[in-house]
Amino acid sequence: MSVQPAVKNNSGLGAPPSLEPGDHLVREEFDRRYEAMPHLKMAELLRGVVYMPSPVSLIQHAAPHM
Repeated sequence: MSVQPAVKNNSGLGAPPSLEPGDHLVREEFDRRYEAMPHLKMAELLRGVVYMPSPVSLIQHAAPHM
């Protein structure tokens, strides 16, 4: 399993690609993408792989189970 090196954006324009679960990134690229997504609550880089929790609606899952 290899880690993909960060891709340089030579144009200097536009936002970096969004983080997606399962992306293989180096720490610098992960940090760059994570900082560009302020709405993102949590993402982790473990051994070069991006992990993110599945989105869950508070309304559907806040009620007690019957």
